[in-house]
Amino acid sequence: MSDMSKVPHLRLQEEESKEAIGAMHRMATGTSGTRIFSARYDEEFLGRLNGTEKADLYDKMLRSDGQLNMLYTARKNPILSANWFVESASDDPEHVKHQKFAEYVLFRGMQKSFREFLDDILSFIIHGYSVFERIHQVVDDDPFLQELVGKPAVIYRNIAWRSQRTIEEFELNRDGSIKRIFQQADGDLEAFTDIDGKWINVFSLGKLGDNYEGISAFRPLVGNWERKQIFNKLLAIGIERYAVGTPIGTIPAGKENSPEKDVFAEILQKFTSHEKAFILKPAGWDLDYTKNAFDASKVIDAISAENLEMAKSFVAPHLELGTGGNTGAFALATDFSDQFLSIIQNDAEIPRREINKVIIKEIIDFNFGKQSVYPELKVSGINDKAGKELADIIKSLGQARVLTPTTSLENFVRDQYKLPQLSEQEEEMLPNVRKVPEVVETAEALANAAALAEASKKKDNLTKFQLADMRKTNAVLNKTLKEDSKELRALMQKELGKRADKMIDSLGNKLRKTTLSRRRSLVNQVEMKGQKDYRDKLTAQLLGTANTGVNTARRETPGGSKIKFWEISGKRLKLDEIDDLFKNLPPNTRNMIRTEVSLLAGSQDADLEKQIRFALAGSVDTTQDVEVILKDLRDAKETYLLGPSVAAAAGNSTAKVMNTARMDFFQAPDVLEEIEALQFTNPDPQAPICVDLAGRIFAKDDPIAQQFLPPLHFNCKSFIVPIFELGKREIDPIGLQPSNRKAIESINL
Repeated sequence: MSDMSKVPHLRLQEEESKEAIGAMHRMATGTSGTRIFSARYDEEFLGRLNGTEKADLYDKMLRSDGQLNMLYTARKNPILSANWFVESASDDPEHVKHQKFAEYVLFRGMQKSFREFLDDILSFIIHGYSVFERIHQVVDDDPFLQELVGKPAVIYRNIAWRSQRTIEEFELNRDGSIKRIFQQADGDLEAFTDIDGKWINVFSLGKLGDNYEGISAFRPLVGNWERKQIFNKLLAIGIERYAVGTPIGTIPAGKENSPEKDVFAEILQKFTSHEKAFILKPAGWDLDYTKNAFDASKVIDAISAENLEMAKSFVAPHLELGTGGNTGAFALATDFSDQFLSIIQNDAEIPRREINKVIIKEIIDFNFGKQSVYPELKVSGINDKAGKELADIIKSLGQARVLTPTTSLENFVRDQYKLPQLSEQEEEMLPNVRKVPEVVETAEALANAAALAEASKKKDNLTKFQLADMRKTNAVLNKTLKEDSKELRALMQKELGKRADKMIDSLGNKLRKTTLSRRRSLVNQVEMKGQKDYRDKLTAQLLGTANTGVNTARRETPGGSKIKFWEISGKRLKLDEIDDLFKNLPPNTRNMIRTEVSLLAGSQDADLEKQIRFALAGSVDTTQDVEVILKDLRDAKETYLLGPSVAAAAGNSTAKVMNTARMDFFQAPDVLEEIEALQFTNPDPQAPICVDLAGRIFAKDDPIAQQFLPPLHFNCKSFIVPIFELGKREIDPIGLQPSNRKAIESINL
């Protein structure tokens, strides 16, 4: 070690550093002040809302109140259905290995699924906290783990939920960490034990200081719920008591103290308590009724007021829109919806932070040693859903030249819209692609005006032979496209129909077992099952479409049948062949199929669930007949399956995959070498973009072309075809760049 004392300025720095270190405050003298005595919290001013007693109350509230159950599921379900994934710390191969390992442990390695684990965690919304015990196991016979770790791997056998109704004590260390938790459970799963704090994870909502019990989202609703129970009882009593008038008996003179009077009183008592439905009275005795006024609407209004207050407290005003006069502009709804999604996003951050901080770090350390950086669990699809608003904002800022098209912006947009990432080859092309002039009045655009006009004239003067050749080629391609699209549509209708029927049958069973007052809560249980199998079948179908696209490209290429390229052998594709065929696909086609399958399965399930929910909500309010309700649900299913949405999705996905597969074939080295140029073909264009590009000949390495490959709009019938001999034809100087704003604005795919 060098002697810093010999260097004046270093000696001064050393002295200043020692002085600063000496002034450090190393030991805490105060505490958080959290009230806890003998390992039991005493933060709540209502004594009955401490310990397991409050857990019992919150559980009773959830199970007995349809409004609370609806609010809880409205807050929980978006988190369960969001996209949870593990992200690598970097592109370093070692970090990628850590990411794959953490992903395996969380999503595949435990006894329960990650969704079940997350569902248990989210019970902190009800109780304020949720407790888990980490249980490990050593695995030495899994090839995937062996490849990643290179030795027997330590994973979690379970991260086991411990019911809040059984947690009696939290004993804390002086620094506020958990030393132990005492659990007392009765019944067949009896436990009377301490759980060591180092194996405990606690997920807390609204945690202040060292209060791991947090603050339940149900806590502010206790008063509303208790008043609501009273109002419901008053409503039932009022209806029962005043449905029949109060009987008034007249006692004959001289009989006031007679035994007959006692018998008469007993008869009236039995009648009013529904033990007798008639009265026999001797002559001289009389009976009359007086009707009492009971206004049930006032009690119902009071119950509704409590429901609205609970909704406002639990998930913000978002769920009040459309009720009690709370109607207004779209902007108001959007603002309240943003509040609601922010609450849900915050709920999702609680498990994400704890899993990253403790669970992922521990399991990586066990298997790979201490690391400087770790993979992270992330979630998307809650309040970061990309929609038309984001697209319009980016478009406006881009046209105003406030945004510059950079790699980071490109990656952000692709992530938001779940689009495939760029390949390395595409990344290299980006600088050239981004030199495309914008369709605004810029000096660069004006300089190209003459070239654009000349190119437009050349396009308008296509020879009859060129048009005839284009019609012939497109007729064959569109016939093939139509056949594949029809097959995909039939597959969608069949598979979605079967899955929807199972869901409707399940709802039918629940409707028959559910009381009339709680039937509406079943709206929250509308969920399509079996999406993985559906994805596999979509993938198989689109693999066949890719094969069709490659075959059409082969036929257009001289000697194309002899060129080695991806293909499906045999007429029928088996499901067990999917993985190998998919892995060997060219990257562009593989990414296109993956994206389309994900979008189709996700959006179609969501759309069909929405249709069924609307039908169910409307039907249970108008009829008690289960068969009528089920018929309404089946009609809603058929309306969706036979409607334009499924047909358009089938056509668009088929066109995207077929065109991408064709372009991948044309880009194969043996084929590309023979191609002199490419042409955008459509003998009868309808949309402005296809009118603008039809007949356009462009260079085979045109960097702009990738942005404007068909399909460009719904029901697009355009294709790219190769030109192996240009002859007297010329490549347009502007390539495949659209020549006007109207053309670009007509692109919707």
